[in-house]
Amino acid sequence: MQSVLRAESEPVREGGHGYPYARSALVRESRRLPFHIRALRTIIAVVAVVGVLSSCFGTLRAQEPPGEHPGVPIVKNEAPSWLPGHGWRFSEQPILDIGVVEGDTNYQFYRISSVVRLQDGRIVVADGGNSRLKFFDASGRFLRSSGRKGGGPGEFATLSWVRQLDTDTLVTWDPRNQRLSVFTPDGDYVRSVRPQTSGSAALRVLGAWGDGDLLASMRVGDSGPLKESEIVRESFLYIRYASDGSILDTVGRFPGSEFYQVGSHEGSTISTMAVAVPFMRGPHVALSVGGFYFGTGDTYAIGAYGRDGTLTSILRCGQGNRRVTSDIAARYKEERLHNVGNANVRRTFERAWSTIPFPETMPAYQGLFADDGGNLWVRDYAVPGETDPPWQVFDAEGRWLGRVDGVPGFALSQVGADFALGVWKDDMGVEHVRLYRLVRA
Repeated sequence: MQSVLRAESEPVREGGHGYPYARSALVRESRRLPFHIRALRTIIAVVAVVGVLSSCFGTLRAQEPPGEHPGVPIVKNEAPSWLPGHGWRFSEQPILDIGVVEGDTNYQFYRISSVVRLQDGRIVVADGGNSRLKFFDASGRFLRSSGRKGGGPGEFATLSWVRQLDTDTLVTWDPRNQRLSVFTPDGDYVRSVRPQTSGSAALRVLGAWGDGDLLASMRVGDSGPLKESEIVRESFLYIRYASDGSILDTVGRFPGSEFYQVGSHEGSTISTMAVAVPFMRGPHVALSVGGFYFGTGDTYAIGAYGRDGTLTSILRCGQGNRRVTSDIAARYKEERLHNVGNANVRRTFERAWSTIPFPETMPAYQGLFADDGGNLWVRDYAVPGETDPPWQVFDAEGRWLGRVDGVPGFALSQVGADFALGVWKDDMGVEHVRLYRLVRA
């Protein structure tokens, strides 16, 4: 088994991940401090964080979505190398399904955040809604659970993911407690670690490499002076940590997600409203053996970076970005209003959409994923009205191999030499852990 641990794209969906807006909802904040005081306080906090890190590791590199970089090789792909009928595919039926609607609660899940398969075939499920790690043998039989809701040793306030190291040691990330917890392969709690930070800036640990090094991100930019209407794109500092939580290196500054900001002044009260930009561009990250992949979907360009943030190559694909037609824009609005029952909220969205400019194109892709063999899986962007977009697979050198069709309702968590593991939801939203055979023709 290679030393690869995946990191989910950041973000794949609109909202979440600490950004100042939520999926299908607008967020309004009111601050009664004068704006110049709030801005000064933010600047001081950011400068404190960046200053401490920069003093240790030098000037930070500002990274942008991969463009033309002299001396950096570009792998251009116009067509896949797989011949028709010679690609990869998932088996029609799962070879293992864990989950029930009613019955034994050990087989019931709520908001699974990730799943890993250990070298002996056992499966570990990060059951986020129940704040537990659940262990199953290779046949799907429940073995034990570890953890519970709380802030004590071995407990989780939020269970964001579980990853395995080369020795099958398990590492979990709890964003609310800002804490990593380590468990043995059998589920016994070992220790907890809080990565070093400066000030009150929240840290997001994106994933871990097989030797225990960690990649994390932290917002380092303020949106600046409020304007009546503005599309804002913040930046994030990427940091590499050791397994004990100490800082190894500052990787660089990378762009974050877009959002639309509206500000207004009412006496001493300053209000800001933010809403996700239609067809939002945002950061996608996947850890590989020697570093990580990063892209935003602005174009079909993905950078391969070393662990220290050095850009080593750029992957390009001729698929490009699909255009946003009037029909697609209408379907986009309809999808996002589908579950909004409050008439006032619906009107607020509609007013915002009358102001926010819709982009001419959709993002080139919506997610990155690295498998155990070092291949990069890039998920096509889901056009409104379409479901389960396919994956485009690239080898470790950036060459386009071909397309793998997804399974309806199935989200990948791990791909090995001959299997695909992940979470499947039925029509009622009930979660199952499923294992499919990966057929390589």
